[in-house]
Amino acid sequence: MSDEKEIERGLDNVHAWVNYAIASGVPETIMWEWLFHTKPEGPVIVTDILSKVDDLVKSGQLTVQQIFDIATESVSQATEYEAGEMIGPVREYLQTAIWSWKNGY
Repeated sequence: MSDEKEIERGLDNVHAWVNYAIASGVPETIMWEWLFHTKPEGPVIVTDILSKVDDLVKSGQLTVQQIFDIATESVSQATEYEAGEMIGPVREYLQTAIWSWKNGY
């Protein structure tokens, strides 16, 4: 598989987790803070998050593994108060997304 296809497959797994987390009730602003360790400068929607992740990975500033590492660290520190009552399933889905990516899915 070419590097470009491998990057796209990794981004597909990142996108799946981001979409799941937001659909589960994690606010977009919290997701932004988890992944980029900054507060958004204004309103943010899921496509803003996905576009920024894509840009960071495709430009070589971060790898898919680094995005997953950042997400894992942030989610492990998240509370139900900030992320909503679905934080447990969001953590589990992240682990599933990482497993899927590492195992070629």
